[in-house]
Amino acid sequence: MQVRLNLYASKHLANSLCCVALINCVGRLGERLAVYLSPEQEGIARALIIGDQSGIDDALRESIANAGLAHVLAISGLHLTLVVGSVFFF
Repeated sequence: MQVRLNLYASKHLANSLCCVALINCVGRLGERLAVYLSPEQEGIARALIIGDQSGIDDALRESIANAGLAHVLAISGLHLTLVVGSVFFF
């Protein structure tokens, strides 16, 4: 019983550490985007790559919706959620 518990705890600790590493990687990627791109480009890139839509202002969001591309931003966030979820649970 003790061995199973230790293996269970080790697996979840490793998963937690992987999640922390992934979150740190996403943060560093966002910082790099800020260095190389204009604020508007950074907002779009962050939304598409890491699912963070906070950098997209209302006018740009409306333009994206009018162009029929709003679903692209939503799906990008979904993919990030699936990746993080799979790392955490498996």
